[in-house]
Amino acid sequence: TGFQKEFRDKVLGVNAHVLVRKNSNDFYEYRDVEKVCTRLPDVVGVQPFMFEEMMMTRGKGVFTGIVLKGVDAKRVESVLDLSKHMIEGTSSVLERHSVDRPAPIVLGRELAYKLRAKVGDEVTIVSPISGIDPKTWTSVRPPKTRKFHVEGIFYAGFAQNDRKLDYVALGQLQDFV
Repeated sequence: TGFQKEFRDKVLGVNAHVLVRKNSNDFYEYRDVEKVCTRLPDVVGVQPFMFEEMMMTRGKGVFTGIVLKGVDAKRVESVLDLSKHMIEGTSSVLERHSVDRPAPIVLGRELAYKLRAKVGDEVTIVSPISGIDPKTWTSVRPPKTRKFHVEGIFYAGFAQNDRKLDYVALGQLQDFV
């Protein structure tokens, strides 16, 4: 029906149809899993990704919880329809990185509105548990922070994604966490 199509397009436009995950941070064999998946019938694209819960702020304003998704910038369009949902910039901006400015990030429209962020602005990401010792749950150092340059804004029409989900290049997220 029309409702089903709209719902599917909104959810699957910014999320893959199938996720293969491991319940730990040591998914070293992901390349082997990719090879297996590419041989399955009807698989049209495969790409590694990371999800990390973080905090974001712009300037000295509001801190808000986000989900930062690190994607392979060259393969993102093989598994997502992100380009169809871009209202400013393109999904290919994630491939660009310059040493003279922070790495690119693509924000959801509702989050951009909440932070009053627009393309060209800088946002700061905070990894709140990066300074915590997991054995004792005590703070051993300040949390990691990193600036990103807003290069694009998407609108999927699904509040959960538009308010929390943001995209960066996979390598940038791997270097950060």
